[in-house]
Amino acid sequence: MRNSRLEHFPARVEAVLCSSRSNEVPPRADVRVAAKAAEECGVLSLGELRECGLSRGAVLTRVRGGRLHPLFRGVYAVGHAHVTREGGFLAAVKSLGDDALLSHFAAAAHWELIDWDGRHPEVTVPRRGLKRRPGTRVHFSSAVDSRDVMRHKGIPVTSPARTLVDLAAVVSDKLLRTAVRRAGPAPSEHPAARCHATAAWAAAGCRQSGSCARHRRSDPLRARGRRLGPHRGC
Repeated sequence: MRNSRLEHFPARVEAVLCSSRSNEVPPRADVRVAAKAAEECGVLSLGELRECGLSRGAVLTRVRGGRLHPLFRGVYAVGHAHVTREGGFLAAVKSLGDDALLSHFAAAAHWELIDWDGRHPEVTVPRRGLKRRPGTRVHFSSAVDSRDVMRHKGIPVTSPARTLVDLAAVVSDKLLRTAVRRAGPAPSEHPAARCHATAAWAAAGCRQSGSCARHRRSDPLRARGRRLGPHRGC
Protein backbone atom coordinates (compact mmCIF):
# COMPACT_ATOMS: atom_id res chain seq x y z
CA MET A 1 0.00 0.00 0.00
CA ARG A 2 1.45 3.31 -1.00
CA ASN A 3 2.07 5.93 1.67
CA SER A 4 -0.03 8.99 0.75
CA ARG A 5 2.20 11.23 2.88
CA LEU A 6 5.25 10.17 0.85
CA GLU A 7 3.28 10.51 -2.36
CA HIS A 8 2.67 14.23 -1.72
CA PHE A 9 6.16 14.91 -0.36
CA PRO A 10 7.74 16.05 -3.68
CA ALA A 11 4.90 18.48 -4.27
CA ARG A 12 5.34 20.03 -0.83
CA VAL A 13 9.09 20.34 -1.37
CA GLU A 14 8.50 22.05 -4.71
CA ALA A 15 6.03 24.48 -3.06
CA VAL A 16 8.57 25.42 -0.40
CA LEU A 17 11.30 25.89 -2.99
CA CYS A 18 9.06 28.09 -5.13
CA SER A 19 8.13 30.19 -2.11
CA SER A 20 11.77 30.68 -1.15
CA ARG A 21 12.71 31.55 -4.73
CA SER A 22 10.10 34.33 -4.79
CA ASN A 23 11.91 36.04 -1.91
CA GLU A 24 15.36 35.60 -3.41
CA VAL A 25 16.88 38.60 -5.14
CA PRO A 26 20.17 39.08 -6.94
CA PRO A 27 22.97 40.28 -4.65
CA ARG A 28 23.14 43.45 -6.74
CA ALA A 29 19.72 44.46 -5.39
CA ASP A 30 21.12 44.68 -1.85
CA VAL A 31 24.07 46.66 -3.19
CA ARG A 32 21.63 49.10 -4.79
CA VAL A 33 19.68 49.34 -1.53
CA ALA A 34 22.86 50.17 0.40
CA ALA A 35 23.92 52.79 -2.15
CA LYS A 36 20.48 54.40 -2.21
CA ALA A 37 20.27 54.42 1.60
CA ALA A 38 23.61 56.22 1.77
CA GLU A 39 22.06 59.04 -0.29
CA GLU A 40 18.81 59.13 1.72
CA CYS A 41 19.92 59.48 5.35
CA GLY A 42 19.69 55.70 5.77
CA VAL A 43 15.91 55.52 5.20
CA LEU A 44 14.00 54.21 2.18
CA SER A 45 10.34 53.91 1.31
CA LEU A 46 8.79 50.68 0.11
CA GLY A 47 8.64 52.14 -3.39
CA GLU A 48 12.35 52.89 -3.34
CA LEU A 49 13.13 49.38 -2.12
CA ARG A 50 11.04 47.97 -4.96
CA GLU A 51 12.93 50.17 -7.44
CA CYS A 52 16.18 48.69 -6.11
CA GLY A 53 14.93 45.22 -7.01
CA LEU A 54 13.36 43.91 -3.80
CA SER A 55 9.95 42.26 -3.96
CA ARG A 56 7.46 42.68 -1.13
CA GLY A 57 8.39 39.20 0.06
CA ALA A 58 12.08 40.08 0.02
CA VAL A 59 11.37 43.22 2.05
CA LEU A 60 9.44 41.18 4.62
CA THR A 61 12.27 38.64 4.78
CA ARG A 62 14.77 41.41 5.52
CA VAL A 63 12.52 42.92 8.16
CA ARG A 64 12.32 39.55 9.90
CA GLY A 65 16.06 39.14 9.57
CA GLY A 66 16.83 42.53 11.10
CA ARG A 67 18.24 44.08 7.94
CA LEU A 68 15.34 46.50 7.48
CA HIS A 69 13.64 48.30 10.37
CA PRO A 70 10.14 49.84 10.02
CA LEU A 71 10.08 53.49 11.13
CA PHE A 72 6.77 54.69 9.71
CA ARG A 73 4.18 53.06 7.51
CA GLY A 74 5.98 52.04 4.33
CA VAL A 75 9.34 53.53 5.39
CA TYR A 76 12.34 51.55 6.64
CA ALA A 77 15.75 52.20 8.13
CA VAL A 78 18.45 50.22 6.36
CA GLY A 79 20.92 48.23 8.46
CA HIS A 80 19.95 49.53 11.90
CA ALA A 81 17.08 51.37 13.54
CA HIS A 82 19.12 54.20 15.09
CA VAL A 83 18.80 56.88 12.42
CA THR A 84 19.99 60.46 12.75
CA ARG A 85 17.63 63.36 13.38
CA GLU A 86 17.68 64.12 9.66
CA GLY A 87 16.89 60.48 8.95
CA GLY A 88 13.86 60.67 11.21
CA PHE A 89 12.71 63.86 9.49
CA LEU A 90 13.09 62.34 6.03
CA ALA A 91 11.30 59.15 7.08
CA ALA A 92 8.34 61.18 8.35
CA VAL A 93 8.14 63.08 5.06
CA LYS A 94 8.42 59.92 2.94
CA SER A 95 5.63 58.26 4.91
CA LEU A 96 3.19 60.90 3.63
CA GLY A 97 3.99 60.88 -0.07
CA ASP A 98 6.05 62.64 -2.70
CA ASP A 99 4.33 66.01 -2.19
CA ALA A 100 4.87 66.15 1.58
CA LEU A 101 7.13 68.76 3.19
CA LEU A 102 8.80 69.02 6.56
CA SER A 103 7.26 72.09 8.21
CA HIS A 104 6.54 74.13 11.33
CA PHE A 105 8.73 73.34 14.37
CA ALA A 106 10.60 70.48 12.68
CA ALA A 107 11.40 72.62 9.64
CA ALA A 108 12.61 75.45 11.87
CA ALA A 109 14.92 73.03 13.67
CA HIS A 110 16.14 71.68 10.34
CA TRP A 111 16.98 75.24 9.22
CA GLU A 112 18.70 75.73 12.62
CA LEU A 113 16.34 78.55 13.56
CA ILE A 114 15.42 76.86 16.85
CA ASP A 115 16.73 73.96 18.92
CA TRP A 116 15.11 70.59 18.38
CA ASP A 117 13.28 69.17 21.41
CA GLY A 118 12.49 65.65 20.20
CA ARG A 119 8.77 66.12 19.56
CA HIS A 120 6.97 64.34 16.72
CA PRO A 121 8.03 65.94 13.42
CA GLU A 122 5.46 68.02 11.58
CA VAL A 123 4.73 67.45 7.91
CA THR A 124 2.57 69.56 5.61
CA VAL A 125 0.64 67.98 2.74
CA PRO A 126 -1.47 69.71 0.06
CA ARG A 127 -4.45 67.37 0.37
CA ARG A 128 -7.03 66.46 2.96
CA GLY A 129 -8.32 63.04 3.90
CA LEU A 130 -5.07 61.52 5.15
CA LYS A 131 -5.38 59.39 8.24
CA ARG A 132 -3.31 60.25 11.28
CA ARG A 133 0.17 58.77 11.19
CA PRO A 134 1.62 57.57 14.50
CA GLY A 135 4.80 59.48 15.26
CA THR A 136 4.02 62.50 13.07
CA ARG A 137 1.85 65.62 13.16
CA VAL A 138 0.17 66.23 9.83
CA HIS A 139 -0.84 69.71 8.61
CA PHE A 140 -2.91 70.46 5.53
CA SER A 141 -2.29 73.52 3.35
CA SER A 142 -3.57 74.14 -0.15
CA ALA A 143 -1.60 77.41 -0.32
CA VAL A 144 1.98 76.13 -0.54
CA ASP A 145 3.58 78.12 -3.34
CA SER A 146 6.31 76.54 -5.44
CA ARG A 147 8.75 79.15 -4.08
CA ASP A 148 8.11 77.77 -0.60
CA VAL A 149 9.18 74.24 -1.59
CA MET A 150 12.87 73.63 -1.00
CA ARG A 151 15.28 70.77 -0.37
CA HIS A 152 17.80 71.18 2.45
CA LYS A 153 20.31 68.44 3.28
CA GLY A 154 18.30 66.07 1.12
CA ILE A 155 14.96 66.68 2.86
CA PRO A 156 11.92 68.34 1.23
CA VAL A 157 11.11 71.28 3.51
CA THR A 158 9.28 74.59 3.54
CA SER A 159 11.42 77.65 2.83
CA PRO A 160 12.79 79.60 5.83
CA ALA A 161 10.33 82.44 5.23
CA ARG A 162 7.32 80.10 5.02
CA THR A 163 8.63 78.15 8.00
CA LEU A 164 8.62 81.31 10.13
CA VAL A 165 5.00 82.01 9.23
CA ASP A 166 3.96 78.43 10.08
CA LEU A 167 6.02 78.55 13.26
CA ALA A 168 4.01 81.54 14.53
CA ALA A 169 1.02 79.23 15.01
CA VAL A 170 2.78 76.70 17.23
CA VAL A 171 5.35 78.49 19.44
CA SER A 172 5.51 81.33 21.93
CA ASP A 173 6.41 84.89 20.94
CA LYS A 174 9.75 84.55 22.71
CA LEU A 175 10.77 81.46 20.74
CA LEU A 176 9.48 82.96 17.50
CA ARG A 177 11.56 86.11 18.02
CA THR A 178 14.61 83.88 18.52
CA ALA A 179 13.87 82.09 15.24
CA VAL A 180 13.42 85.37 13.36
CA ARG A 181 16.73 86.73 14.68
CA ARG A 182 18.55 83.57 13.63
CA ALA A 183 16.95 83.69 10.20
CA GLY A 184 18.15 87.23 9.53
CA PRO A 185 16.99 89.08 6.38
CA ALA A 186 14.82 87.24 3.89
CA PRO A 187 17.14 85.35 1.50
CA SER A 188 15.02 86.33 -1.49
CA GLU A 189 13.93 89.71 -2.76
CA HIS A 190 10.77 88.23 -4.22
CA PRO A 191 7.65 90.02 -2.88
CA ALA A 192 6.22 86.76 -1.54
CA ALA A 193 9.36 86.13 0.51
CA ARG A 194 9.33 89.70 1.86
CA CYS A 195 5.66 89.29 2.70
CA HIS A 196 6.36 86.08 4.63
CA ALA A 197 9.23 87.68 6.52
CA THR A 198 7.15 90.74 7.38
CA ALA A 199 4.33 88.56 8.69
CA ALA A 200 6.78 86.55 10.78
CA TRP A 201 8.26 89.68 12.30
CA ALA A 202 4.80 90.99 13.08
CA ALA A 203 3.71 87.66 14.54
CA ALA A 204 6.79 87.62 16.74
CA GLY A 205 5.51 90.71 18.50
CA CYS A 206 8.50 92.87 17.56
CA ARG A 207 6.82 96.04 18.73
CA GLN A 208 7.60 98.13 21.76
CA SER A 209 4.03 99.24 22.38
CA GLY A 210 2.84 98.65 25.92
CA SER A 211 -0.52 97.48 24.61
CA CYS A 212 0.91 94.19 23.26
CA ALA A 213 0.42 92.31 26.51
CA ARG A 214 -3.20 93.43 26.84
CA HIS A 215 -4.05 92.33 23.29
CA ARG A 216 -1.86 89.24 23.02
CA ARG A 217 -4.81 86.91 22.44
CA SER A 218 -6.54 89.09 19.86
CA ASP A 219 -3.45 90.59 18.22
CA PRO A 220 -4.40 90.78 14.49
CA LEU A 221 -0.75 90.69 13.44
CA ARG A 222 -0.19 87.43 15.27
CA ALA A 223 -3.39 86.09 13.74
CA ARG A 224 -2.04 87.11 10.35
CA GLY A 225 1.03 85.03 10.99
CA ARG A 226 -1.21 82.06 11.80
CA ARG A 227 -3.25 82.11 8.61
CA LEU A 228 -1.02 83.70 6.01
CA GLY A 229 -0.27 81.73 2.88
CA PRO A 230 1.52 82.94 -0.27
CA HIS A 231 -0.02 86.08 -1.76
CA ARG A 232 -2.56 86.46 1.06
CA GLY A 233 -2.73 89.76 2.87
CA CYS A 234 0.27 91.15 0.94
